[in-house]
Amino acid sequence: MNQPNQQIQSNIPEPQPDFRPETPKKSGLPAWASVLIVILSVMGVGLVSYGAYHYFAPQPEPAELPTAGEEEPAREPTDQTADWQTYRNEEYEFEVKYPEDWVLSTKDYPYVAGNWYMAKSGKTIFLAPINYRQDPLVRISVINQGTIDEVMTEEDKFNHPERVVSEDEFLGFKAKKIEDDYGDSVYKNIVFKKDNKVFTLSGPTKINISSGAMFNQILSTFKFID
Repeated sequence: MNQPNQQIQSNIPEPQPDFRPETPKKSGLPAWASVLIVILSVMGVGLVSYGAYHYFAPQPEPAELPTAGEEEPAREPTDQTADWQTYRNEEYEFEVKYPEDWVLSTKDYPYVAGNWYMAKSGKTIFLAPINYRQDPLVRISVINQGTIDEVMTEEDKFNHPERVVSEDEFLGFKAKKIEDDYGDSVYKNIVFKKDNKVFTLSGPTKINISSGAMFNQILSTFKFID
């Protein structure tokens, strides 16, 4: 009697599993709002980190500014003659510096403009660059017996197209400054007297810019020694 019921139950198909993907449930916020929240969160973290860094980082001390009426300290100029050679003359008590690539020669008689000085006792120092094939660029002459006027008289015997003579001062001594203009060059002579000795320092101030500057630098190193 139970067999028909069993047959009917066996003919009922079994339910098949549903393999269709489930439809995701929608969240409460739209997609653009989620992106905006992420962006704002990143920016907030960055601002907090930036503020914390500047709050805890050591602050540089402000530079001291000169007060009103106070001048800034002047910078010391570089001594361009610091590495130069030094010539020192104990007899005439002076020294002078000259560049390392220059040569120095001396004569045991003074020389300024002509042979008249060769009859006097004294000393002459010639300075010129190595391999320089013209007259020495710088000349320092000392006359034991003589006057500034005698030097000027001898100088006037030579032909100087354009000559300017003026009163000057050198190392605290009254001096005569003679400038001879030859057009393409200008030579300067400084003549002064110390302890009955006449000193003459000669050199170009206008052959080219470098030679004129060099002569002035050499003059700036000339000094008397104790």
